[in-house]
Amino acid sequence: MKKWAFFSAFILLFIMVQFAYLYHNASKPLSKAEAKAIKIAKEHANINKILDVNYFNGDEPYQVMQALDEHNEEIIIWVSENKPNSLIIEKASNGLTEKQVKEYAQSKFDIKKLQTIRLGMKYNIPVWEITFIDSKDRYSFYYLHFNGQTWIEDYRLKAL
Repeated sequence: MKKWAFFSAFILLFIMVQFAYLYHNASKPLSKAEAKAIKIAKEHANINKILDVNYFNGDEPYQVMQALDEHNEEIIIWVSENKPNSLIIEKASNGLTEKQVKEYAQSKFDIKKLQTIRLGMKYNIPVWEITFIDSKDRYSFYYLHFNGQTWIEDYRLKAL
């Protein structure tokens, strides 16, 4: 009985180690891209502190950073992985907040379940990407201009 328990524990440990190794190797490219984007952003903007970095893969891959500048004002930086030196920097105050985008989405759409709200890029325009399930069970994507003045594009995909 002890041999069986030891063998089971060994197999479980082996599987966990393999899973950790696979996860680590799978996330390496994202970690490298994030580190590269942070380095580029620090070279082009006077960043005091990085608050958050998120990966966005729309028309092309971007690293989107929220940071504080030298005056401790919040800024948003979009760094393209394909053209890293043509980054876009906006003051956060020039755009909507995530809370404002959520309120906008809930007032404009018939949302059954809100999935995500995140910063991204569409056609070289900074956007808020809103993803949700609507009342007709369609998976929906809505792209709102960062400043909230206009929408860029929307998609609805019917679930099978």
